[in-house]
Amino acid sequence: DKELSSELRHVARAEVVETERKYVQNLQTIVDVFMNPVKMWAKMTAGQPDSITAEEIDGIFGGIPALLELNRTMLTALQDAYEQALDLGPVFMSFASSLKLYADYVSTYEKRGALLESLDDRPHIVSFLLACEMQTTCKGTS
Repeated sequence: DKELSSELRHVARAEVVETERKYVQNLQTIVDVFMNPVKMWAKMTAGQPDSITAEEIDGIFGGIPALLELNRTMLTALQDAYEQALDLGPVFMSFASSLKLYADYVSTYEKRGALLESLDDRPHIVSFLLACEMQTTCKGTS
């Protein structure tokens, strides 16, 4: 029974680390496939009627780079704890104050959604975002 309990904890810890790894990968995809290309496209089309402003980009993607950095650091700590067969709880506790970044991000969720919907009136932006989404590295992250 103790052996089974130990095995179940090991499986659960592995799942936590794998889920965090996938989450970091998805955040990185958002940055690489959407945010950075949109920023470059915005610079190239600045002043044109269908362009997107820096403020709109920040309104959509603001906070994601900080979340990526936080979760990348936390993933490293989780992997280290997992490899050393340590409990993962203390890792999460050490990041508790940093996880407050999510409160800020989540509090603007509706505003982000409304901003994205407002872009539907600009066909060039819609086409550009669809082209970004079609990249193989996106893997359906949008």
